[in-house]
Amino acid sequence: MDEPADLPDWRILQSELRRISVIIPTLNEAAHLPETLRHVAAAKPHEIIVADGGSTDATLEIASQAAARIVRSERGRGAQMNAGARAASGELLFFLHADTLPPPRYDDAIRETLSSPQNIAGAFHFSLREPRPAGAAIIEKFTAWRNRWRSLPYGDQGIFIRRLAFEALGQFPKWRMLEDIEFIRRARRHGRVVIHPAAAQTSARRWQQHGAIRTFLRHQVILLGYYAGVWPSREERLP
Repeated sequence: MDEPADLPDWRILQSELRRISVIIPTLNEAAHLPETLRHVAAAKPHEIIVADGGSTDATLEIASQAAARIVRSERGRGAQMNAGARAASGELLFFLHADTLPPPRYDDAIRETLSSPQNIAGAFHFSLREPRPAGAAIIEKFTAWRNRWRSLPYGDQGIFIRRLAFEALGQFPKWRMLEDIEFIRRARRHGRVVIHPAAAQTSARRWQQHGAIRTFLRHQVILLGYYAGVWPSREERLP
């Protein structure tokens, strides 16, 4: 704020940075959701919304016990996050995977990042939780490089954005996967996507199940298909 004339705009901007709605898409996440909800609640956000795609385990009971608001949606992470956003009343939206722990004081980090009008969206640094599979260090270094040079975070880093910007961008595409990449690429055309240095710790379960390097290479093949325009095919786009 350089001039007195800037004061009204600054006050308007600050008034839009108060309430954070945390939106967590779930599908049978009873094993991971309790710890995630504890970390999310520690910052006392405006609201926590669990957007469920049809869980058959104790996910909804856990969400209810944690005083989270439950929104039922058609299955698909993009569709579930969109449903959660429609139900949200906060000015800032924070989309968080059910197996990802946000950093301490994530609320301050989100407000600080989005306090600049040039920053349209943001995410946190990527980190895998223990026990770490073989090859985890390589994955983290590659992700750090991608974030540094391309500002292209994935959903497991937590994505946050102003509500008005999210709506203007048309929400997440209803794809089977890579809905986060498509959304962030769309956002980058309209402003900066900032990677905050604080780390969001995501579960290593996918890498443990299939092997870190194998899973990493599979993701790169899918991304190559995406950039080449052959993925997602019509059949892979959800209705």
